[in-house]
Amino acid sequence: YIQMMAILDLLSSFAYLPFVFDKELCLYSSYTYAFYFTHFGWMVADCLRTFSSYVLLFLSYDRFLGIWYPVRFKAIKQKGLSRRMFIVGSLLVVSFIPVMCIGHVTSQPGEKWLGLAGIRLSNKTWTPIYKPYLLLIACLLPSMIIVGLSMALIIGIFKKRLFGSKGIKRKRQFFQTLAVLVLNITYVMCIIPYLAAVMTYKIEKGKCFGNVKSETMLFVSHTFILLWSTVNIIIYFLVNKEFLKEAKIALLTLPFLKSDLEDSRKIIQNMTINIDTRHTGKVAIKRQCP
Repeated sequence: YIQMMAILDLLSSFAYLPFVFDKELCLYSSYTYAFYFTHFGWMVADCLRTFSSYVLLFLSYDRFLGIWYPVRFKAIKQKGLSRRMFIVGSLLVVSFIPVMCIGHVTSQPGEKWLGLAGIRLSNKTWTPIYKPYLLLIACLLPSMIIVGLSMALIIGIFKKRLFGSKGIKRKRQFFQTLAVLVLNITYVMCIIPYLAAVMTYKIEKGKCFGNVKSETMLFVSHTFILLWSTVNIIIYFLVNKEFLKEAKIALLTLPFLKSDLEDSRKIIQNMTINIDTRHTGKVAIKRQCP
């Protein structure tokens, strides 16, 4: 789960960066940029972010089962996890397709292009139905479930339900639960500004040509989303020690480090030379390669 979240959050971070660096991202210098950010930019960023939140929900649910229903938790199969991912991913793609299709691009004076994505169009006839539905599946539903599961995890810690096993397994279980709680708290804190910005967003006079309140709120909310993605990636590095070892090995095998690595090996080999003259009277060199 955490590996999947790290991948999704890394992609989501790259997708959200343009929205963070330009808080009024709707006026473009070329039609190509305007078309991409209008029809794909918002959809890709929000879809990845929502998918990551559902992966966090599944992680919290499995941790909940591990504490309160350990027998049922042991019965979870890998096929069931893959099926969850596929169903949720398909549902999100279908739900975000209107965001991709409804946006439009118009030309502006000075060889500029104005692009308004579907999520920004709040004055359409379909808005009263589609906007609440999108907010429900993208923000409200996963947030409420994650809050409920977090409360259950906290109660389980205080009731010492995760201390049923002893030794290293008990310690690992505690840190896994603590990592999930940190992820959940960070998500709730960062999703609240985004939820408020999307719910109150509306097209105002001076759009893209002035400091509009709605655009400023979106800018702040995107910054919080980027912060949440960064925290998830950091926690993945801290939790997955094997990945850190593999990353160090990959770093040491980079071309510009190969020569230094070979020199280090030669030094180690020379330090492990043993001279044995006890039987033959001659010098016998034994190399113990690391």
